[in-house]
Amino acid sequence: MATVAIVLNTTKKLTNEQYSIALRVTHKREKKYFAINSLTLKGEIAHMNSLSNDFYRGYKVQTTLVEGYHMPYYIEFTEPEQSSIWLRPLKEAE
Repeated sequence: MATVAIVLNTTKKLTNEQYSIALRVTHKREKKYFAINSLTLKGEIAHMNSLSNDFYRGYKVQTTLVEGYHMPYYIEFTEPEQSSIWLRPLKEAE
């Protein structure tokens, strides 16, 4: 049975010193990587508890042009203020 994972493709560094995101398929211990080239793969992924509004970490997903292809990459952050998904606490009325 094959397994599939989304991973950083560390076999090739991008021009901005980042790594692209790839789909890794493993079957009978043989690994193959498939680049995810999508212009729509932009935005943010947040690891958080949406009920308590606890923020753990987030990832900004962007693309960069490499040899005519838009290669996605991500930047990890841990400060909730950098997130566009995290709900900032309401300021108390004085």
